[in-house]
Amino acid sequence: MWPTDIPEPCPYRKARRIRQSGHLPFLDHLLQEMGDRFDTSSKQVLIGFKLIPKKTQADNMPSDFSTKLKKDHSLPDPNTLHHELRLWQSLWESVEPDDLPSTLEATLSHPRMQKLIYPNIYHILTVLLMAPLIMEWW
Repeated sequence: MWPTDIPEPCPYRKARRIRQSGHLPFLDHLLQEMGDRFDTSSKQVLIGFKLIPKKTQADNMPSDFSTKLKKDHSLPDPNTLHHELRLWQSLWESVEPDDLPSTLEATLSHPRMQKLIYPNIYHILTVLLMAPLIMEWW
């Protein structure tokens, strides 16, 4: 058999060719769209939900959380955020797990949530509470 006498492509080659020509570009497009939809700022917003006391007990706050939010100039006092987060965690450690607020609304309306003591956390939780309305509007 001479090199120019190429037989018909095997079935597995045809399947491979279809996968390369159709599936891989589709997957690239899908990954690109997911990356555009859920960019890094969206992921950082989700970290803010760890301020809910029930989730604060289950997970420790990420160490870079206060560093990332310190750059946010919309916070009332970004320089005290790190200390405020530590105080926030210690505040909820003495509460029974069943009594911890598990939603944004419950956290903001809880008697221990004091706007003057936790201005940054109050601001973050208020923005997160409005996030579904903002997303729906866009």
